Amino acid sequence: MRLLISALALCAGAVAGGQAAAQTAPAEFDPTDFGKIIIQPRQSAGGDGLVFEQAFGDYQNEPIIKYGETSPIMKLGRPIGRLDMLFTNGKTAFCTAFIVDDQHILTNHHCIPGMDGDPTGRDSGVQAAQFVAGFVKPGSSEGVDRYTVSPQIIETNRELDYTVLRVFGNPSTKYGILELAEEDPEDSEFLWIIGHPQGQAMHISREGCAAANPAISAEGKLMHSCDTLGGNSGSPVIRLSDKRVVGLHHAGDSRSGFNMAIPMTRILPQSRVLKASSGPVVTGTTPKPQPQPQPQVNACSAMWAEAKILGCAGYEAYAADCADHTFASMAQRIIERECGIPVKPDNTDIVKPKEHGGPVLTVKRSGGDYSELADAIAAADPGTRIEVYPGTYTRGIDVSKRLEIIGVGNKNDIVLKVAEDNAVRWTAESGRIANISIHQDGGKFFNVHIAAGSVIIEDSDLTSKGLAVLAIRDNTGATIRRNTIHDGAQGGIFMFEGGKALIEGNTIFGNSLAGLEVKEGADPVVTGNTMRDGGGSGIFINEGGKGRYEGNTVFNNALSGIEVKAADNPLISGNTIRDGQQGGIMTSDAAVSRITKNEIYGNAYASIEIKTGADPQVYDNILRDGQQSGIYIHEGGKGVIENNQIIRNAFYGISVKGDSNPLVRSNTIASNIYEAIRVREGGGGTYERNDLSGNTAGTFRIESDAGNVIRIGNIEVPGQVTTTPKPDLSVNVLTVKASGGGDYRDLADAVAAADPDTRIEVYPGTYTRGIDVSKPLEIVGVGPVSDIVLKVAEDNTVRWTADSGRIARMTILQDGGKYFNVHIAAGSLILEDSVLSSKGLAVLAIRDNNDATIRRNTIRDGAQGGIFMFEGGRATIEGNEIYGNSLAGLEVKEGADPYVTGNTMRDGGGSGIFINEGGKGHYEGNTVYNNGLSGIEVKAADNPLITGNTIRDGQQGGIMTSDGAISRITANEIFGNAYAGIEIKTNANPSVFDNILRDGQQSGMYIHEGGMGVIENNEIFRNAFYGISVKGASTPIVRSNTISQNVYEAIRVREGGGGTYENNDLTGNTAGTFRIEADAGNVIRRGNKE
Repeated sequence: MRLLISALALCAGAVAGGQAAAQTAPAEFDPTDFGKIIIQPRQSAGGDGLVFEQAFGDYQNEPIIKYGETSPIMKLGRPIGRLDMLFTNGKTAFCTAFIVDDQHILTNHHCIPGMDGDPTGRDSGVQAAQFVAGFVKPGSSEGVDRYTVSPQIIETNRELDYTVLRVFGNPSTKYGILELAEEDPEDSEFLWIIGHPQGQAMHISREGCAAANPAISAEGKLMHSCDTLGGNSGSPVIRLSDKRVVGLHHAGDSRSGFNMAIPMTRILPQSRVLKASSGPVVTGTTPKPQPQPQPQVNACSAMWAEAKILGCAGYEAYAADCADHTFASMAQRIIERECGIPVKPDNTDIVKPKEHGGPVLTVKRSGGDYSELADAIAAADPGTRIEVYPGTYTRGIDVSKRLEIIGVGNKNDIVLKVAEDNAVRWTAESGRIANISIHQDGGKFFNVHIAAGSVIIEDSDLTSKGLAVLAIRDNTGATIRRNTIHDGAQGGIFMFEGGKALIEGNTIFGNSLAGLEVKEGADPVVTGNTMRDGGGSGIFINEGGKGRYEGNTVFNNALSGIEVKAADNPLISGNTIRDGQQGGIMTSDAAVSRITKNEIYGNAYASIEIKTGADPQVYDNILRDGQQSGIYIHEGGKGVIENNQIIRNAFYGISVKGDSNPLVRSNTIASNIYEAIRVREGGGGTYERNDLSGNTAGTFRIESDAGNVIRIGNIEVPGQVTTTPKPDLSVNVLTVKASGGGDYRDLADAVAAADPDTRIEVYPGTYTRGIDVSKPLEIVGVGPVSDIVLKVAEDNTVRWTADSGRIARMTILQDGGKYFNVHIAAGSLILEDSVLSSKGLAVLAIRDNNDATIRRNTIRDGAQGGIFMFEGGRATIEGNEIYGNSLAGLEVKEGADPYVTGNTMRDGGGSGIFINEGGKGHYEGNTVYNNGLSGIEVKAADNPLITGNTIRDGQQGGIMTSDGAISRITANEIFGNAYAGIEIKTNANPSVFDNILRDGQQSGMYIHEGGMGVIENNEIFRNAFYGISVKGASTPIVRSNTISQNVYEAIRVREGGGGTYENNDLTGNTAGTFRIEADAGNVIRRGNKE
């Protein structure tokens, strides 16, 4: 560790030397590399000693991956990413930025020098920008996500060198946020800086990284000795004691040997966005610190340094042995704050209502329009805002018309407390409840019962002595966000009878049953919540339950963290499930589910339990430090267990018994107390290409009563792959070689002869007979994919009905006739890394099956469509290239329900994605461009979620929704299309929020022929016609959007069109704000900025 030099010399030198040279631009890269992950930087330099980043002595900024993918340092760095910018003048830059809330990232002002020409931020000079998250492995883009960043600046300050930018797709649900400190670091306090120097994979400056003495200079800069390079601008300066950001790194001075950051104590009082993210900030002048002698290094100093690495155990040891040492009081505060179960403090800020242009009623115990909330609701006209002031209101409310019900003041003092009735029953088509305490005080009633329609419930406190705290059933949509849902006599949230909701950012705790139960076709998106301390499971996905569960924290529940019972293919992704009183995830009763990218640890039972015919896909998870086995599969459990890390569990890595038959491949199973894998009591399965080295008791423990166990290519000794087959292995591996020398010359013969669970290895050649697969098989090409060809005319090339299996690394071509190329007609299949095409019907058809995984394939040049899903088909469609098909790249109808992510759909003759009659699904992170019809068409569909996609340069529109379709369209970027960014017609009623609709060749949105919808919080700009055009008896609700820089007016309404337009920013359009023609219908305007 290098000794810290005093910053006093720098302070004096800066005053004596006068102003430093102007700051230079951040590191640059080749403009043609924009959009790539691996980028070669161009170096830029400063002058007169002042540079943006520098190293002192030996450069000690190291790749963060060296600490391990599950290390606390890696977790801390997750919200930090690289900001790539392409400027309108052709120049480029990258900096570091980090996530501060669900919509914003923070970086340096100097990263976007064009902002000095327009302080409003509208003309930032940025043509395009992206936030690159998860780039931690040098030279590898594996696991990296890219999020679009708005070129318009939210907030900036040149003097304090900070800029707040809008990021789309809510990366905080996957990567979290960094918390901002409201006090300066102590003198000489140890720090970390995490960022992307020179645009490389994430690095950390740790060795020799500390605050100066004094930490804060006379100019108000945080001085530090952490090594940085170009590209580190915008990195957070993090103190070790509480892992909070104390400064925004921005520059260095080679004359003094220090780098500089702007303290958060200076930035927070100036920033509306950051104050909202961090909570109340105490403003005022921070006293300038006086120089103090540097603490002497001794045993307690060493213990303090180690404590900050080890965490709670280290702090407790330090506090016990060093009670009189400098940092003893700080250690005690950390123990109190961090080493117990955290309880989120109540936000007691006074909430004031936003300006509202429509009718407003007030409810006060005295002096308002009404003294009882129920009376105000009965009297209110649709569209009214009801402002509720402190008091206790005891009559239940039944809301059947569009209203906003907003608490004014501290929500703890605004109480709706109702016995022997629902506190709230909601059936209105839209509306909002916010900042109220809603309590059901006894009786067999729900607290809040959403029985139809749609509502936003946010920032409220909910509890119940009766039935569930919140019930959602048979509705069109709901948004439940940032609420506290607690201490229910039964469950927290109960969704049933097809209920739909976005459940986001809530704290759910202390309920007697499950924190969230989902059943009977209910289909929520559940993200960023905390479910803790419940009497049942944190999440219970019961019979027929669906949904997407991502980025939640689930801990200390009495039953499993998440239970999946007879569920309908939910996706459970990116959650932290820890310290449960039973297991992490339990799946049973033939449930089909996808369990991926979760971290599950410290639970009393197995991290994942699979039983009674459940058949999940379990991949890319970390299962660690459990009190029993990592995975326990019994009573006929199945599943594909792939690419997981299963480490440090107190029993086995995987334990299998009781007629269970999993497929376990490519996992790392290490450091478990007993063997890596135990199989007994009739259990069997296939175990291939797993790394089983490093377990205390060995690799396999296969008992004499085990069933059929197949072992292929596992690593049982470090560096050594097992190649000696079991005596009966020859019957389980067949080779197909067209030229002879294999077990068979023709693939169809091998499929017909193979026993279940056989692996068929197919060597180069052309095979011309179709295959019908009705038993579990693995069919894998050995050699170049283009040389291993299954080419079939007048038949399906592949027809699949087996309950499990895999096809990989083959070229599969249908060569004519009214047949599908690959037809998944039942069962489950993984189809990956292959090339598919068809001269007949669809390239790939999926119908009435249990599940399928379609990933990393090329699906192209079909005479009809690319992928056709119908009759309830199910699939995960991930990372495919789909292009050149005559009809839609993907068509989904008749109850089919896919999860579609990370694909490219381009150059098709129809739509990129066509969600047709009754189609469902989740469509996220796809790139859709240059298709002959709409990028995505939604027709009579059943509430699909379309989120985070890029839909561009289409020959017609971006998204078209029609025929009464219900859908959720959010966080997409839609630009450059020939028609409208979004078209809504024929009674379609979507929720359209948080999208960017820009640079279209017609209007941003076109709503006609009775179109409806809630259009909220979108950015609609630079379109060649209007921002929004409405006609033909259409009645949308358009609120809180920014509509600017369009060639004609912001909004045009004509030919019987109407709607409600409120709280929109309509400034900056070439021809003005509204153009309401004489033949328009009923138009309500209120609170818009014109």
